[in-house]
Amino acid sequence: IPPHGVRLFAVREIEDPETRVQYLGSNIHFSCFNEVTSYSSGQDKVELMLNVNQKTDGFVFMSVPWDPNVSGTASTSTKPERQGEKIWKIPVVVQPDGSSLVITR
Repeated sequence: IPPHGVRLFAVREIEDPETRVQYLGSNIHFSCFNEVTSYSSGQDKVELMLNVNQKTDGFVFMSVPWDPNVSGTASTSTKPERQGEKIWKIPVVVQPDGSSLVITR
């Protein structure tokens, strides 16, 4: 950490990782959750809207019990990267007016 620098960490318990998709955080907003303006989930699909009022790119971290297929306006051509058992690092690009991210089985 550089002088006068800071690192922020959000620690969350993963709930029901065998069946439930869960948003764990991102590196696109220091709050590690305020960038999510809407979130809906079903058995095989999760949709979320990301917005930080400016164009930015980064990563969303999700607990997903299957290999995720990613689409939506925030998705990139880069495949999600496994970070651990059922933990995925998903590259995103967020537009100034918000962008959608859809994760399916």
